[in-house]
Amino acid sequence: MDRMYTHTHLCICAVLRFRSIVLYMHINNLNISRFNDF
Repeated sequence: MDRMYTHTHLCICAVLRFRSIVLYMHINNLNISRFNDF
């Protein structure tokens, strides 16, 4: 039970980290495209 919980916790952490990285890259791309418009 404890091992299963730890595995689930690691998976959730990995997903959250991946989503934050994707969001960060998406925001950077928006900033770059906005900067190129000027």
